[in-house]
Amino acid sequence: MADLRFSCRCGTLNGHVTHASPRGGNHIVCHCADCVRTLVHFGIEANQQDGVDLFQTTPDHIKIDSGKEHLALLTLSPKGAYRWYAKCCDTPLFNSPNTPRFAFATVLTRNVDRPEALGRVVGHTFLPTADGKTRHKNITRPVISLMIKAGAALISGRWRDTPFFDPETREPVAAPTLAPKNAGRAG
Repeated sequence: MADLRFSCRCGTLNGHVTHASPRGGNHIVCHCADCVRTLVHFGIEANQQDGVDLFQTTPDHIKIDSGKEHLALLTLSPKGAYRWYAKCCDTPLFNSPNTPRFAFATVLTRNVDRPEALGRVVGHTFLPTADGKTRHKNITRPVISLMIKAGAALISGRWRDTPFFDPETREPVAAPTLAPKNAGRAG
């Protein structure tokens, strides 16, 4: 399993993901309104039908090599998931839960140097249906894999090795900013 390089649009914040392969995580597409809204908020064209291409892993596999001072945090609701971005150029980079003890993170594959190394997409979440509802497609195996990886990180203590939270205080390394309610609505 080789490292996969990532970078913001301007290259100021960059790093690598270890164990970035089909065996090291899950290559999925999320079609939820919040993932799409995050991209649109940052001026990136997105829609629920196409979704957002993600690589699910544990935070201890995400290493920021330079520009960590540019890591910023957006939330779409007061208790919602954390949307991490590079404030130097407003590039969305990662998603995480709002607690470090659930050792889970997604990497937006649009920012990696070799997305083909992640293999094929293995599942879709919140896929829109013709009746206006959503469904999941081939997501059981990725969810089980994610729970095993997050559980192993919790038991081993690797959950503390995260670029997103202070290991002592468990507070996010950046103050969260709440997005305006109608900012980034996909049309």
